[in-house]
Amino acid sequence: MNDRQGVQLLQKKRLGDGAQGSGLFFGVSCLALGLVAIVYGYLWWAVSSAEARIVEIDQSIAEIERTRDKQKEARLLMSYDQVTQLDPLLRSHVFMSAALQRLQALVQVQVQAISVNIDTQKKIIALKGVADNFTTISRQISSLYLDPSLLNVSLQKMTSLPNGRVDFELLIEFNDKVLLLRNIPSAVSSPTPSP
Repeated sequence: MNDRQGVQLLQKKRLGDGAQGSGLFFGVSCLALGLVAIVYGYLWWAVSSAEARIVEIDQSIAEIERTRDKQKEARLLMSYDQVTQLDPLLRSHVFMSAALQRLQALVQVQVQAISVNIDTQKKIIALKGVADNFTTISRQISSLYLDPSLLNVSLQKMTSLPNGRVDFELLIEFNDKVLLLRNIPSAVSSPTPSP
């Protein structure tokens, strides 16, 4: 330190000592500010492009709305409602067709069916018919028991007719799940009478 006229001068600092730390802080600050500016710019661009896309979509929706044929749409909706109302009927028709085909395959040749009533809620088939004799009715009941979709067969009425034939009524309980899942047999072997 130099003493000039009683005043001591401060020691000179070297220029590079303190400036190096503040330069690093300044550089990091500028880098952080630059990153924030880039992120902000990207977000601004993304929002503005999304808003532009929304406007385009709104315009295309408005164009589609202008070109809609509302009468045709009403007719299509009415047709859809009619088809959905027919669906349960069609499903039960398929069920009835399958049940009747299976029953037809199981009925003996010597049996003439007079009426067939199917109650799908109670899962019962009422079969009224005429057979050649009592043995034919017995064989008919046996052949119905061979089918796994038929759960129970009960003879409700059996009367002999003046012409020698036999009038009968059968109640047949069925399992609709098995009846629908199995293929309909092409021919069911019926027990043949022994000579």
